[in-house]
Amino acid sequence: MGSRIIYWLSTGLSGILLLLVIGNAWLFQGNVDRQAEVNNRQAAIQQAAELDGLNRTILQTLANFTVGSKGDKQIEQMLATLGIKVNAEPSAPQTQPATPAKQR
Repeated sequence: MGSRIIYWLSTGLSGILLLLVIGNAWLFQGNVDRQAEVNNRQAAIQQAAELDGLNRTILQTLANFTVGSKGDKQIEQMLATLGIKVNAEPSAPQTQPATPAKQR
């Protein structure tokens, strides 16, 4: 009688352990997949940050070309659709009157 109880107890525990191993493998694979997805997103964010400087340079060059060409309306309209207003007149620098520092 005692050996049957030990047999069924060990068989049940073996089955539970097998289910736990399978569950662990499933969770591990899910973590690997999610980590790969996060890495891909991070790479896309990094690439976008690197291209931001290039995009600014291109927009600045287009704006300078529009101002320099005195009336290239197509480029000016394209920049306007992007929300960029080209100002042909250079703005005067803001100067503040010099004030002497107070001495104590």
